[in-house]
Amino acid sequence: SALGVGFIAWDEIAEISEYVFQGQTMLGVVPKDPERVFERVNRFKRMALRANARLGAAPINIPQVILPVSVRDLVEEIRSRYAQAIKQQSG
Repeated sequence: SALGVGFIAWDEIAEISEYVFQGQTMLGVVPKDPERVFERVNRFKRMALRANARLGAAPINIPQVILPVSVRDLVEEIRSRYAQAIKQQSG
């Protein structure tokens, strides 16, 4: 998307959620350290990402309309893979 931040590693993610913002279902990604992620993008994107957060949205959002699966299914898959990744790192 126009506000894409690129790759975000598992250990950078604090929260993944499904929510509705301005009538649109979104996949929200909240980084543990948003400023660290924001440093990767240009100034325009950084300002837009911060604005999202001030509006009560997740800093990083993926709208349902651009996804080939439902946000709910994607959230479940991400949470499952996240749990597997954390388990592998600690074991």
